[in-house]
Amino acid sequence: MTTLMASLLAWALAFAGMATLALAMERHHGALDCRLDLTPWRCRMLRAGGVLLLATAAGPCVQAWGG
Repeated sequence: MTTLMASLLAWALAFAGMATLALAMERHHGALDCRLDLTPWRCRMLRAGGVLLLATAAGPCVQAWGG
């Protein structure tokens, strides 16, 4: 994997992770004009998904540049 591809993949994963964490907040979730309510269970799942995506974003960087 080239460093450019690793950078783009890490950026995309980090962006998705931050967007998911933002959707776990009442204010940003409501801005989507979503019909689904932000229940505590959905909030926990969005937070877990966001943290998982952010942790996964480190993988391509470590693979391209080393630990």
